[in-house]
Amino acid sequence: MPNDREIKVAHARYVVEELKKTKPALIGDTTAYGQGGFKLLQEDFAKLGVKPAYEDSSIAPDTKDMSPLLAKIKDSGADSIVLHMVSAPMTLITKQARAAGIDLPIINSSSIVEPTATALFEPSELANMCAETPSAPEARATPEMKAWADAYLKRFGIEPDGLALGQYDGTIMTLQMIADGAKTAEDLVSALGKSTFKGVAMTYKSNGNGDMAHDADVVCWDGKSRIPSIAKHYAGDELILK
Repeated sequence: MPNDREIKVAHARYVVEELKKTKPALIGDTTAYGQGGFKLLQEDFAKLGVKPAYEDSSIAPDTKDMSPLLAKIKDSGADSIVLHMVSAPMTLITKQARAAGIDLPIINSSSIVEPTATALFEPSELANMCAETPSAPEARATPEMKAWADAYLKRFGIEPDGLALGQYDGTIMTLQMIADGAKTAEDLVSALGKSTFKGVAMTYKSNGNGDMAHDADVVCWDGKSRIPSIAKHYAGDELILK
């Protein structure tokens, strides 16, 4: 999957360039995942010329009452809420914001796209909400993704997400390298570093640093379904900010 150095660029660019928001409230949690993505978003917003109206990366993942945080966001004059955290606090912030009548756009990280997270929402609660994700097979935007997503749903009884598709593509890519002659771990590393592989989600190619995935999607919900649609696709140089 694309690493956070790349996918957070899509996250920030969508807020600034597509939604035209310049005063986001940037929120992270205390996990390593939450802290790392929060710092990258700070850097990416700065490169885009945006300073968040409010910043907080101290949310513990087991926090239940988000009302103090939401009050600070409201008082800050933020024009959007940008969340990078694990799914539990992100889900609670989103649900409690809507229950409190805060209708700001909420742009989440990929954990919210997982079916176990979206199942916690009524479709109406998902309105005006978006998220970055490595891919969005549940949106079935291409014939290949539709075929794969339909097969996944039939096999497991749940909609897939970009995490599941990334694991599938990675496994098939590895098996292809083995079929092409890789016999040891060293052979496999070498083959992956030199090969280009067309998967279901994207085409994978090493950048020389161990990263092979360089695409990201931003998906949004219409308030009528738990299945999002792809609002913006980013690839290659679009995931680099200077």
